[in-house]
Amino acid sequence: MLSELYIENLAVIQKAEIPLTESFNVFTGETGAGKSILVGGINAVLGKRISRDMVRSGCEKATVSAMFRHLTPGTVTQLDRSQRVGEITRILGGEHITKTTLDNAAEQLDGQEKIYNEILNK
Repeated sequence: MLSELYIENLAVIQKAEIPLTESFNVFTGETGAGKSILVGGINAVLGKRISRDMVRSGCEKATVSAMFRHLTPGTVTQLDRSQRVGEITRILGGEHITKTTLDNAAEQLDGQEKIYNEILNK
């Protein structure tokens, strides 16, 4: 379960630390407030492609970090992704990882994503 999201220099978001609960979480705000960027940040940390122009104007890199609890019973896993223009860094539990390893870690969350998508499509 995603328990915390940290975004820095991603599009219009300069810095955001967002704690999430185990129950229901909702992102609300006016048009242009950054709701889609939050979802994009979650997708980015899970390995989805983001364009280089998503790095905040005037900044060298964007960073997204997500804390997951209970991927396996009793564990806390931190997943980080930074993107400089032309360079991507992926870190899982403090260790640099390949895209394949990131993809494998993201698969553990696939069931939760399917449930989320079913809720959205009702």
